[in-house]
Amino acid sequence: MATIDRRSGYSRRARVRRNGKSEARAFVSYEAAQRWVLELERKIVGDYYEDRRQAHGITFAQVLDWLITNINR
Repeated sequence: MATIDRRSGYSRRARVRRNGKSEARAFVSYEAAQRWVLELERKIVGDYYEDRRQAHGITFAQVLDWLITNINR
């Protein structure tokens, strides 16, 4: 489900919540927000969605360690 709210001035905030996943982004126009909402909902429904919240807790050192162990196989 998506909502597009008016913020200060002419900016808009689009929020998408589907299957327990949620994302929000600010836009200058309603049309841009609507395009983003439709694209994101298609990704979520089609299982192309990547939850970026998990990546925020990973350090660069952890990424390098993972690369070293998985590429040298």
